[in-house]
Amino acid sequence: MTTADEKTILFVDDEENILRSLRRLFHREGYKILLAKGAQQGLNLLDQHEVDLVISDVRMPEMNGVEFLSRVRKRHPDTACMVLSGYAEKEAVTRIFSEINVQEMIAKPWDDDELKQTVRDLLEKSSSPKEFSPGLHNLINSFEALPPLPQTYQAVQQALNEAREKSADVVADAINQNPPLATRLLQVSNSTFFGQRRSVETISRAIFVLGLDFVQNLVLATGAFQQLANNKSANFNNDQLWQHSLSCGFVARHIARIQNGDRSMQETALFAGTMHDLGKLILARFAATRYDEVQDKLSQGKDICAVEREVLGTDHAEIGGYAAELWNLPPRICEAVRYHHQPTNASIDKKLACLIHLANALSHHLEQDEETTETLPISSPKVYSILDLTSSDVERIAQQVRSLHTASH
Repeated sequence: MTTADEKTILFVDDEENILRSLRRLFHREGYKILLAKGAQQGLNLLDQHEVDLVISDVRMPEMNGVEFLSRVRKRHPDTACMVLSGYAEKEAVTRIFSEINVQEMIAKPWDDDELKQTVRDLLEKSSSPKEFSPGLHNLINSFEALPPLPQTYQAVQQALNEAREKSADVVADAINQNPPLATRLLQVSNSTFFGQRRSVETISRAIFVLGLDFVQNLVLATGAFQQLANNKSANFNNDQLWQHSLSCGFVARHIARIQNGDRSMQETALFAGTMHDLGKLILARFAATRYDEVQDKLSQGKDICAVEREVLGTDHAEIGGYAAELWNLPPRICEAVRYHHQPTNASIDKKLACLIHLANALSHHLEQDEETTETLPISSPKVYSILDLTSSDVERIAQQVRSLHTASH
């Protein structure tokens, strides 16, 4: 990438007047500006320059913006991508938004101040130190393509926008179109972690119990598991991972609640906990043969991340954090996923990363039915300090979640 003082932006459009307008708009912003009249010229410029942000139109002759940005993503995975397109194409652009994993979409005609602020925000986000390992990019480049956001998530997201103006019935209708998702939602809402004394039998009631924001997060988590359902790895149990992920989310939410975290913090903790092993799903789906080798070596009692790096050149936490960024999830969620095994390396929200690290350890502790937390695999003593917890506090939390876990089975 270029220096922090001079970022490079590539604008791609087949209309000269649009390119001239963009150059005029940004010429005093301190960026290096590249202009390409068409996708092929854009690809040529990308091969010649280090580009931080690509802003492309969708409708272009010869190669449209969809194909162009897909190639950019494949050949330059660290370059941020953005769509600038006409109102008439908004529906089509919304569909490809997740397929290409672009970060933003601005409609033509644009608002100058909005466009400049969006560009500043994207460049600031892309400047945050990622330091992904070479092994990650080697592995990602060997995949045919990472999946887009689940379609059901997009449908529910649209329904949620309508629900905030109308009623939650539109959300319930969207969820009921996906029976496996509806089943998961009822399972979660009937959990003792949500303190229900009577059975939740309808999706509408489940939405009331869980809240709209959590429903949206659960839809994304469930959709990811459905979309990445593994049919190739002989040693990988998708249902077992779902139960562990959900348990980690519940435990994280419980800790946030007893530490007087507000509703938003609790939902963030639950979502990050549920998504923390996203990388395992991706590895089992797209690198099944090599991930089977990882599973075989784990039976020898080795650390999972060490084995993954030995076999794959990267690990599931790094893969998951990368995928979360491609899905444009909130930065603190991406970081918690990436650093759930090394939480003190987090910089945006170290406390959330430590919370997921502890919740993950406690969830494994529950699954192994251990009686004491003395051997809890916490990566650093700093974790307890950052969370303002003592070993006695953690033992008490373990007893609480153990009783809740027992009551739910």
